[in-house]
Amino acid sequence: MTVRTERHSYRETGKFTSLVLDYLDQRPEIGSLHHGLLSVDSIRQAIERRRSFTTDRSGLVDALTEQYRLVSVTATTQQQMESLSNPNTFTITTAHQCNLFLGPLYTLYKALHAIRLADTLNAQMPDHHFIPVFYLGSEDADLEELNHIHLLGEKLEWHTQQQGAVGRMTVDQGMIDLIDRQAQWLGSFPYGPNWMEKIRASYTIGSSLAAATFRLLHSLLADRGLLILEADHPNLKSAATEFFWNELQHAVSHQAVSAVNDRLKSWGYPVQAHARNINLFYLTEGKRTRIERVGPAWTLTDQRRQWDETQLRQELKEHPERFSPNVILRGLYQEIILPNLVYIGGGGELAYWLQLKPVFEAFQVPFPLLELRASLQWMDVRSAERLQALDLKPVDLFCSVDALLRRRMSDPTRAQLDLSDRLKNISAEYDLLSRQAVSADPTLGAHVDSLRTRALKKIEALAQKMDRAARRKMSDQQHQIETLQRDAFPGKVLQERWENAGYYYARYGENYLDWLYAAIEPFDRSFTWLIEES
Repeated sequence: MTVRTERHSYRETGKFTSLVLDYLDQRPEIGSLHHGLLSVDSIRQAIERRRSFTTDRSGLVDALTEQYRLVSVTATTQQQMESLSNPNTFTITTAHQCNLFLGPLYTLYKALHAIRLADTLNAQMPDHHFIPVFYLGSEDADLEELNHIHLLGEKLEWHTQQQGAVGRMTVDQGMIDLIDRQAQWLGSFPYGPNWMEKIRASYTIGSSLAAATFRLLHSLLADRGLLILEADHPNLKSAATEFFWNELQHAVSHQAVSAVNDRLKSWGYPVQAHARNINLFYLTEGKRTRIERVGPAWTLTDQRRQWDETQLRQELKEHPERFSPNVILRGLYQEIILPNLVYIGGGGELAYWLQLKPVFEAFQVPFPLLELRASLQWMDVRSAERLQALDLKPVDLFCSVDALLRRRMSDPTRAQLDLSDRLKNISAEYDLLSRQAVSADPTLGAHVDSLRTRALKKIEALAQKMDRAARRKMSDQQHQIETLQRDAFPGKVLQERWENAGYYYARYGENYLDWLYAAIEPFDRSFTWLIEES
């Protein structure tokens, strides 16, 4: 079996926002909000910016070494961690929350994009070393977004009473029951047992969701060089305490983001994220609560804690792990603890990252290059054959069913079904024949008229049969197009935002990861179909 790729511009899809499309097209108005598109030259400029900022590489390596005690460390992983101590080593980072069983497909796409870009840069810039990093967003508390997957048309949902940061929640019997259900569905596929082995080894009773996600990603991608960072770590948070303190005292990010939001609105773009006066949460077991300033004091919104300046400063020093950045400061924290050059994110992520450059400038932290993650769409061999039979291309599936049917109805071949002109021509021939017959014998006129009536009725009957057949054919084509679109856009969204990788790995194994990796073309920035061929 082979897999070919077909690429289209993001504009052709109609699935991406104007801000993302204008970013890709380098609209001048938003040029001040980023450092330009990714290229070897822009990477070299990013390296120079990073050299002006001190990263605690030793603390980073120590934290990673501790975290990797969760798993069996491969030689590749060990080399990558050790390389971070070298000042010529830099990271290519993507991030996501601790979605159940990796969540939608794009989580895997993000990781593979980081790996592919790092490999490409290592080949093109051998004087430096680039490491792909997956930053686990384990402090997010939006359980409803993270607690389910869609698999084989069904929704598997984890129900739990646990609260607070999702990454700190633990695997319970309810999740084990979901794993057993998953095994029933995937176990019969060629690589289903391999996938389930990885899932069961990662999600063990009592393990945190962050640890489970860490293990699963490591089992899939460690040999490809990916490092996974669980940033909810006291030593890592310690590196950011002065920045957190600045935010608590002066509400730095609120001022910076508000100014950008006004500019984005004036350019006609919707605003993705809004800043609060203080963009930090207080994180304890089962709770993630906003911090507010009230006069000379700071308090939690639920009134559980209150500090004066001395007390808060001491709390931050002794327990940095209790302070959690929200969406406005998460990227800043990431860039403080990593020697990072590029952030790879989806369209929604890029939209809020484009709000953040003034925040980085206010805190004097280098702003990374931004790269839209690869959007990949899988089409199996059955769908590909159906599409070919309909004489359609993958990009046509982005059109509405009505538009595709109208296109087919207006096709020149459709006109062949309309016999009205032919009926007129035939009737005219009978007129001529009638005149000739009458000139020979006036009594033959009635006979010719009778022949004309019988002939026209038969042709009209044929036309009706042809029309009914065409309608049946069009109805069948409509059904086939609707089926193709349901497969391509389950839940009426891109496949990558809905389906889980479990099915694809269970069916294709490591080949699936190879095909995805090969389909990602750094610096290309195209929407890519992967089309299975027998």
